[in-house]
Amino acid sequence: MNGRNWWVAIIAGWVGIIIVSSFYGDPDDWLVVGEVHVADSVEGQSPSMRVRRSIKQSFRGNWLVDVNRREGPGFVAVCTGSGQNIYEPTDQLPINPDLNWWTYPVKCHLAPGCYEVDTVWTIRPPNVPPMEVRAASNEFCIKPRN
Repeated sequence: MNGRNWWVAIIAGWVGIIIVSSFYGDPDDWLVVGEVHVADSVEGQSPSMRVRRSIKQSFRGNWLVDVNRREGPGFVAVCTGSGQNIYEPTDQLPINPDLNWWTYPVKCHLAPGCYEVDTVWTIRPPNVPPMEVRAASNEFCIKPRN
């Protein structure tokens, strides 16, 4: 194959990859997460949450939530919840979600300290490879009970 044929083959290959990948879509075509905010709380009380998300089209998916405690300069996982759902554009979040709802059926009993929540949704639409959406919360603190 001469030099010109190699260039044609390379360009055709890239065009093919771009065309095929365009059929798989983007995770934002299924689920957009704008905010996962966890409020400070007191030991023994589940922190309240504010979540903004939009389900764009129906899909089956899995979710994984890690609650991580600040330890020095980093974080250490202290509580994990996971599950699977069928997501529909008409699905609504509870009016007053809290961390126990977010990690259901696991209840995280958090000791005084500061934490963050990392959530990963694995979107499993039909005839499309799985995709992930990730969201990290703000850092929030649990104060000792008086």
